Amino acid sequence: MDVLYFFYFFVDLNPLRAKIVDTPEASADVSLSARLNTDDSKPALLPFVTQFKDSPKGIPFALADYLALVDWTGRAQREDKRGFITPDTPAILERLGLDADSFLIALGQHQLSRGSVIGHKQAQSAYAKAHHRRHVVGPPIRAA
Repeated sequence: MDVLYFFYFFVDLNPLRAKIVDTPEASADVSLSARLNTDDSKPALLPFVTQFKDSPKGIPFALADYLALVDWTGRAQREDKRGFITPDTPAILERLGLDADSFLIALGQHQLSRGSVIGHKQAQSAYAKAHHRRHVVGPPIRAA
C-alpha cells in the first residue's frame, strides 16, 4: 500500500485521537464524513476503486474495507493519544444503520460513480428531495 493512503487514516482518525469525537464518522471536518454525507457543492474526493489496474485514478480499496479499517484502527488504545473507539461501540456499518452483507453485495454489483447514493431507500429518497432531484442513482441497502 502506498504511504499516501496511510495519511487518509491519520486524518480521518485525528479528531477521534484528540478526543473531540467518539467515532470517526462523527467529525464533520474529515474526508470520511464527506464520503458518507455527499455534498455536491464540495469538490469531489478521489473515489475508491476495486479494479485499480483498470481504473488507476482512485484509491485501491473497497469503501467497506476502508470503513472497517478505520473502525478497527480507531479501536487501538495508545498511550500517546487521548481518544479511541470504546470496546462496547458497535462496528461502523452497524453505527451507520447498514447490514454488512447487503452493503458488500450492493457494492459488488454496482459500478459506483460520483453522485451515487448508497443507503436505505428512505434515506435515498430524502437525499433526492433535499438536493432537488427526482431520483438518485445507487444501490439501496436494507437496514441492519
